[in-house]
Parts: sequence; structure tokens; C-alpha cells
Amino acid sequence: FDPISFSWIRIPFVTPPRHNHSSLGSSNGMLFALAGANQDRLCFAAMPLKQDWEVIESPMEVSRKEPIVGIITDAANVGTLVVVGGGEEAGEETEVEFYDEIGKRWRRGSEAMPIRGASSLSSLVYGGRMYVADRYSGKICRMDGAGGLWTLVEAERPAGAKWWNLVAIDGNGGGSSGLGAVVVCAKVGVKIVSLDGDTMRVKQELGTMPLELFQMLNSPNGGDESVGEEEEEEDVDPT
Repeated sequence: FDPISFSWIRIPFVTPPRHNHSSLGSSNGMLFALAGANQDRLCFAAMPLKQDWEVIESPMEVSRKEPIVGIITDAANVGTLVVVGGGEEAGEETEVEFYDEIGKRWRRGSEAMPIRGASSLSSLVYGGRMYVADRYSGKICRMDGAGGLWTLVEAERPAGAKWWNLVAIDGNGGGSSGLGAVVVCAKVGVKIVSLDGDTMRVKQELGTMPLELFQMLNSPNGGDESVGEEEEEEDVDPT
């Protein structure tokens, strides 16, 4: 989606290198896939518009499924590829690995990610940091640079928050850029908020989806029930 022209652009799909087909995914603006009998080889396209796939022949130390993948860039604009979570063996579910471009090998991080639950995590690489949040609680951790050390924070969320996704806020529309979140709130709808990157407290509420529109998207019948009153129904992820 191009916010300047306010239109959708069809992107030709470039077939990735040989991989395990069920492993194709996206994370932090990247496309990636896993290969090898142990799902320990990574291929990725850092820019989805170009889809210049790169294959890393060196196997990771941890076999993974649905990991978080990102590139953390330092002050000198040097990027480090990092893979987080998705470990399939007991005790390795939250292991972190960094790719050494010079040595052409993977190295484990000094600390495992302090949040578990791969299917409920939201991640974002922004400002030289990697943020990982549990969608259903206020727990969020961040890694400053590629040093591998994590800081765990109990984040502030709007009242009635049921789950959230971390997003980067683009200031091209006249506002300020920064870290943000899309939050689904009971009986309110969807809110977009900006967050303080250090304390993870809400800085500002930027907007709210009209409740009627959220109810229409959230209900299989396009109904008029209040958000959160039907616990049996599954929420629609607006992202």
C-alpha cells in the first residue's frame, strides 16, 4: 500500500530459493524461508519490493519454526542479521543467533529472549533496537543493538486492551515518526498509539477506528454486538 497515492500496488512474486514450503513467512519488513532437513538454513529478501533473495549456506545452531527475523542497524549504518525464537528443541525455544558476515557463520546471543510464546508475539526493528511484545499482555522486551542483551519492560497499554501489534509510525503525513502500536480495545475498537521507546508508556493516542466499522469487521455477520461481548468469536487482526 502506498500512503502517498493512497492506492495498492501489485508486487510480482519472485520464487525464493529452494526451501521448506511451509516455512515461507515475513518479519520486520522482510521475506524469509527456512531450508534444510533440520530447518536450520535461512534465505531472505530484505526488501520485498525487489525480492533479491540471499541464501546463507552456513546452518544455524538451532533448528527453528516460525522465528522472528530482522536486521539491526548500528550508528554507522552497518546491519546485523538476527534470528530470534522458534527453536524446536526443549530449552532452545527463545534462543537468539546473529550472523557474522565476515566469518560467514552464526553465533548465539549471550541471552535468550525473556518472553515465550512464538504464536502470540509481535516484533519490530526500529531505531537500532529489536522490540518483541506479547500481544495479549503488557510484557515487552527490547534488545539494544546487536549486543544480545535484553531489557524486559511491563508496558503501559490503553484501558480495555485485548491485544496489540507493534508498528513503526511514519511521519511523512506531518506527524512525528516513532514507535507505536495498533491496539484492539474492548467496547472501543482499534486505537493507534505512539509509545516511548525506553519506558514503553503511551505518549499519545493518534486515532481510533470507528466502532461501527470494527464491529462489522469483527463479526462474521457484520453484526452490531459490542466489541468483546462475544468471547467465543475470534478477533480480526487489522494488521
